[in-house]
Amino acid sequence: MSEPFVLEDAIVRRETDEAVLVSYEGDEFWLPKSQLLDESVELGVGDSGMLVIPGWLAEKKDLT
Repeated sequence: MSEPFVLEDAIVRRETDEAVLVSYEGDEFWLPKSQLLDESVELGVGDSGMLVIPGWLAEKKDLT
């Protein structure tokens, strides 16, 4: 199992009941809320902060 991946200074651009659209290091992508780990800071639309996701998802989104 891979280590969790930390997105520092991620910006939430949009939000649905199921996912958030995140801007991180010049890229935008959707993350399922169900995959945001407990270490993540709760962010609303327009907020920036730390999001933590499973390593496998970071790999799938080409973040590693």
